[in-house]
Amino acid sequence: MELKILPQGWLDGACLLYAMVNASKSLLAPNLGLSAYVGRYRMYERWQRIISITPSPVNYLDRTGSGLSLKPDVEQQVNDAFFEHVFTLLNTHRNRFRVRRINASAFRNKSDYSSVVVFAVKQEAQTACFSGSAHWMVAVGREAGTLFLACSGAHHFLPYQEEREPVTGHIYNNSMAVAQLQHIYDEAIYQVERT
Repeated sequence: MELKILPQGWLDGACLLYAMVNASKSLLAPNLGLSAYVGRYRMYERWQRIISITPSPVNYLDRTGSGLSLKPDVEQQVNDAFFEHVFTLLNTHRNRFRVRRINASAFRNKSDYSSVVVFAVKQEAQTACFSGSAHWMVAVGREAGTLFLACSGAHHFLPYQEEREPVTGHIYNNSMAVAQLQHIYDEAIYQVERT
């Protein structure tokens, strides 16, 4: 069945923000339904605070990216600080997150998914659900040559299905061949773990 009513997120570029929240959900409460998760972790309040610290939120929502016109090294520092601030906002009194940027080689060789990875793919990347669009996702597991992904855009493509990653228990709704990691933004890879 082809969708005829636009679902939330079809036209915006908020996939980065959703990827961050999905990373925290994967680590905190993969088994909770969305309503229970949003209520238990006060996500409406946290979401408002995340939006309030987002650099140039208009640019994120209109799909033009960060909108920052800084020197590359300064922009990277701003992005790194943004990730750290968001995960600080997602901390709870019992659960804390540590986020750090990792290099592409570390991501390609990652086999332990007790931590998850938020990363951005280029338009050339192909996933099981879609291709042709730059997008932020969360790698929640891996089996041989396949990455399991929590993807805020997968529900736009039918048939929609969520499955449980067998080793970690994280929920995923998209997948991608590890070989597709050649089509990622090397400076946009963040490992998130619970401490």
